[in-house]
Amino acid sequence: MEDNKNFNIPNYFYDLIVFVSPSILLIIGFLFGMPKFTKDLLNNIKGNLGAIDFILVILLILFMAYEYGRFAEALSHTFVSRMIDLLKKIFLIKKLFKSIDYNTDFSSLVVDIELPIEIQRNKHNNKWTIYFYALLVSPSIGQDLLKRYAWEKLSRSSAFTFEILFFTSIIHSFFSFFGLSSLPIQAYSFGSYQYTSIVFVFSFCTAYEYYRRKCWNNDLLFKIFPILKMAQLMAK
Repeated sequence: MEDNKNFNIPNYFYDLIVFVSPSILLIIGFLFGMPKFTKDLLNNIKGNLGAIDFILVILLILFMAYEYGRFAEALSHTFVSRMIDLLKKIFLIKKLFKSIDYNTDFSSLVVDIELPIEIQRNKHNNKWTIYFYALLVSPSIGQDLLKRYAWEKLSRSSAFTFEILFFTSIIHSFFSFFGLSSLPIQAYSFGSYQYTSIVFVFSFCTAYEYYRRKCWNNDLLFKIFPILKMAQLMAK
């Protein structure tokens, strides 16, 4: 077998990709959605924050960004999947979501690994067995598969983030229409049709990106599995 040390990528690398990137999108989305608040915030930062205070604020933002990333990664599995299920029912869009690789049964591959115990979990979730099998047999291939899976989760969390921005804009528009909000609706801010349309398009695009990446990754597991079996035989 290969030496694990040559291909050991730290876990925090994947954490930074999956957890922090969606948080940056959320922060940017809220700053653009609330221009008056953003302007006041920048003025306060320039005038009132010292060097130590600025560092503490940055650390607080990084901590909150990481925590939101974990929150988004967990909930996006449910909400983005439901969004895709809804899009698959729309006549003009469902043709984009017809790949058989989206929900793939990996039971046959898990059986071929010939584990001493039987795994009786959801057949679609059994791909984790293949990921760790790849890390054991060929660490370089296993790390590449995990990298691709990290990008898949990133696109899912990004779609979830744009969903939050979309519904925040819709809710603000609703409150403003009934006079329940004192914040004015400006062009390209929360509640405006420009902002709402843009984040909806981004939500759709990132959800579709997640759909395609999941299809590619599932298909790749089937194509790479014979190579993993060969690598296992050569290592004996």
